[in-house]
Amino acid sequence: MAAEVHLRASGSADRAVPVLAELAGPTPVGLHALRALAEAAQAPEDLRPTLRACAFSPRRLMCDSPFSGPRHPDEELRAVAFALLATG
Repeated sequence: MAAEVHLRASGSADRAVPVLAELAGPTPVGLHALRALAEAAQAPEDLRPTLRACAFSPRRLMCDSPFSGPRHPDEELRAVAFALLATG
């Protein structure tokens, strides 16, 4: 993901964070974007409703996959969303 590479290479979140925030959500790409935002400790205010929906959904939001590993992707999605909500 180009925005994530830009963020890591430049250390500047100003251009990467809005792109990552647009991609963030309950999809494999969205989860990847959320991880990058968590690494940068950046949670834009307009992303907070999506983060709350991911963190507090009573249902599964992501499909299970043979590539998921031992944990269901929803577990990581919730954990990353909670972590981002904690970043003020």
